[in-house]
This record gives sequence, structure tokens and C-alpha cells, in this order.
Amino acid sequence: KLMELEGVFKDDIRNRAQKYLDSMPSAGAYSASQGLPAVRQEVAEFIFDRDGFPADPDHIFLTDGATQGVSQGLRMLVRPKDKEQKILEKDAVLVPYPQYPLYSALMTLYGGKLCGYELDEDPEWGTNLEEIMNKIKSARNNGHTVRGLVVINPGNPTGSVLEEGTMRKIVELCSQENIVLLADEVYQENIYTENKPFISFKKIASEMPTSISDNLQMISYHSISKGVTGECGFRGGYYEVFGIPKEVREEMVKMASISLCSGVAGQILTGLMVKPPSGGSKKDISDQKEEIFNSLKKRAKMVADRLNELDGMTCNTIEGALYAFASIKISDAAIAYAEKANVAPDFLYCERLLRNHGVLLVPGSGFGQKDKTFHFRTTILPQEKKLETCLERIAVHHEEFTNAFK
Repeated sequence: KLMELEGVFKDDIRNRAQKYLDSMPSAGAYSASQGLPAVRQEVAEFIFDRDGFPADPDHIFLTDGATQGVSQGLRMLVRPKDKEQKILEKDAVLVPYPQYPLYSALMTLYGGKLCGYELDEDPEWGTNLEEIMNKIKSARNNGHTVRGLVVINPGNPTGSVLEEGTMRKIVELCSQENIVLLADEVYQENIYTENKPFISFKKIASEMPTSISDNLQMISYHSISKGVTGECGFRGGYYEVFGIPKEVREEMVKMASISLCSGVAGQILTGLMVKPPSGGSKKDISDQKEEIFNSLKKRAKMVADRLNELDGMTCNTIEGALYAFASIKISDAAIAYAEKANVAPDFLYCERLLRNHGVLLVPGSGFGQKDKTFHFRTTILPQEKKLETCLERIAVHHEEFTNAFK
């Protein structure tokens, strides 16, 4: 009825809505387990336009956010139990440290072995291939089968963006070592640095010699929760499989069918994210996205600059994503106090900030960090005036905390 009212919606929006309605019995009905074919086709076209290489809709799975896709991928990789149903922790997956806690939680749930490879805070939370290779060798020497390698680009919680050369080396390593590459690329629209444009691992792999690409197995993820869309409550996203054999894809469809299908509203929003209306509404949508992106870019610089002004705190450039992962120096007195309270020192720092000033940060100890280093993660999401207030309160707290534990 709404679409029949003249002047309420522009023609391109009405036509797009009708296209989706024509592709399903109703928005309240189940879809195919992999997702609506019309939306998977739009995702395939988006990938082609982004990378310059074709994508097959049958290799695309629509999900309730990237989280469900990551869960399905790890569930396929990890074989947790022996014949007596004992947890083995035999299958290992390498995850960057600091890491998004989803991965450690799922590996615990599925009975796998989480192996963290440490990122180099200087320079800019870089990925060290020698570190990854050492972790692979160590895991194998300890009797683990390394099944997967997770790369988060742009990084959460670090806000870093991978160099193209590093990405090529990662693809080559996974191909040669027979390790499935899990490319978490949900922040691909959130890149604020001028010299590191987003490049997908799909594009990198497709450009490599066939001796490498033909032996690579990869799952790459995207989501409506990030970027400039930010519709996290609707739970929409997708993953694309690359180099996964047909018989394995068939098992992945069975896995997806356990949940019947992802939410249809989220599927439709995924289609709108990858292919916004392109008629009379195009400029309105483009202007809104540009305004949101420019504000996020401004806030990214604001957060890093202000945190770096504080004595004993350093914050790398926020190259991408929606977070800063700042390093804080914590005195021996504060460390001793935290030990008596049976909490991590950076937890103590964040707890006092929350109690005394009402600003919530996430302690770095929740993400994994090198021994004797302390961090916190904060976001750039608050609107600019609120963010200013938060940064001012952090500065006041930092001075108070430093003076209290000299």
C-alpha cells in the first residue's frame, strides 16, 4: 500500500522493493538456506565490481551478520571430539593477537586450539609473516593440525590496514601450507588512510599465479553492521567461499539449513548495502554516506591525536575500522594494587574510569596482548561533541590515576 502512494518513495526505491517482493512469497517467509537468490546475485555483482573478477552466487551464503558466518566456518574446520566424545583440541586455528574475542569464544565452544600470532604494535600493528610461520611450526610440533588462519583487515581492535605485499605473502603461505584463509573484511568501507586502499583477499588471490590460487581455500566475510551502514541490529551479512570443493560446499549448505535461513530483513539490507538504489535516490544516498564517512575519518584522527597528548599513553594512527587500541604505561604501584584485587592492571584502569567518569573502555587484556604491556580499546562511534566529552573525561581520569599510583 505504501508503494502505491505517489510521492512517498522515489521510483528507484519502489522498483527495488517490488523486485525483492517478486523474488519471495513474502518478507515473513523462509528463504533458501543460502539466502535469497536475488540478493546473492547482487552480492556477486558487488564482488565483481570491487575486484574485477567474477563471483558465483552459488558460492555466496547470506548470514545473520558476519558472526554467524564465522561460526559456520570454524564449525566446519574444527573436529573436536574422538570416538569417546572427548574434547581433543587437536585442530588449531591461528588468530591475530590482539584479537576480536569472537574467535577465542568459538574455538573454546567447538573444542579447537586457538593459536595467537602477535601483531607488531610498531609499526602500526603490522602482520609479521615470520611470527605466523613460527606459530604454525610450534602448533605442529605440539601435535596440532593447523586448519585455519584468521586475518582481520581492517583490524579490530587495532584499527590497522594491511599492506598489499603482506597480503600476497599470506595467500602464498596458506596455499603452500594447506591452511584455510578466513578473511574477516567487515570494515572494508572504513579506511581513512590515503595510501592504503582496501584490497580484498579475493582480488589478491585471483591475481596470483594458478600454482598458488588453485591450491588456496578461503572464506571471506562482510556485514551490514559496519561501514557507513551500521545496521547491526538487523543482523545481515554474507560470506563467499573460494577454492572450496563442491562436496564441502554441499556440507556447508546443510550446516546453513540447520538454522533454516538467515533473517530475510537482514538479507534485503545486505542487498541494499552492496547495491544501493541507483536512480533518483542515488545522490541522496551518496551524500549521506559521504557525510558519515567524513565524520568517522575526522573522529579517527581526533581520538588518536588526543590520546597521544597524554603522558604515558600512545595510540597508533587509526587507519581503518572503528576503534583505537591505545597503549598505557601503568606504574608498579598500580600493578601491585591490581594483583591484590585479583584483576588485570588495565581492567583496574578502565573500571576506575567507568566508576568515576562514566566512560566505558574495554581492557586490552580481553583481546590478548604481549606480556607486560597494557592497552584499552575505545571506539570512534560517538558523535563528535559526545566524543569530545569522552576524551576530556579520559584525560582527567588519566591524570588522577597516574597521581594515585605514583
